[in-house]
Amino acid sequence: ILENNVLSLGKKTGKSGAEVAKAFELVGSAKPELLKNVDALRQTTDAVITLSKASKLDLETSALSLTGVMNQFGLGAQYSNRTINALAAGAKEGAAAIPLISEAILQFGTGAAASNVSLEESVALVETFAEKGIKGATAGTALRNILTKLSASGALPKEAIKQLEKFDVNTKILSNSAIPLNQRLQELSKIAGDSTALVKVFGLENKEAGQI
Repeated sequence: ILENNVLSLGKKTGKSGAEVAKAFELVGSAKPELLKNVDALRQTTDAVITLSKASKLDLETSALSLTGVMNQFGLGAQYSNRTINALAAGAKEGAAAIPLISEAILQFGTGAAASNVSLEESVALVETFAEKGIKGATAGTALRNILTKLSASGALPKEAIKQLEKFDVNTKILSNSAIPLNQRLQELSKIAGDSTALVKVFGLENKEAGQI
């Protein structure tokens, strides 16, 4: 069955049998659960090849980028095309290429999903940081710290809480994952113009990221 899928996918994509077989191997290694479902394995592998052709990346980089992001958000094979569309759109419109988007999301994707921040919103956050020259794992770590502070804003140190109260920031809005991210960030933006508040809330090491 797998051999037939390799041959048919090769015919569909214009890739050699060896290239398709390698892509299957890469995807199966990155997402072992797909090895139990040949159709799902084929669907994700097809997306990897599409991403590789569209982005001019090699198959291994494409496979690692796609499956890494899918794993962070707990996405199954049925979301493989949605994932490559988000990655490709981000790379086209933003300053971070696909491997750097993936590298960033590997640092904060799980937390983003838990905070009800979508894949597309996460890519947009990565590209927002990339515009300021903060890319890859550095951007991902900063975003992880910020989302953590958002989701646990009520448990921030007393000095941080005082600053939020000073600017009439509602911590219940910040920490409520049922509220869309843009609304939560809008609430947080009340402290954007105050350096002291930014340092107290985000810490000196994350002040720049908080400002962004």
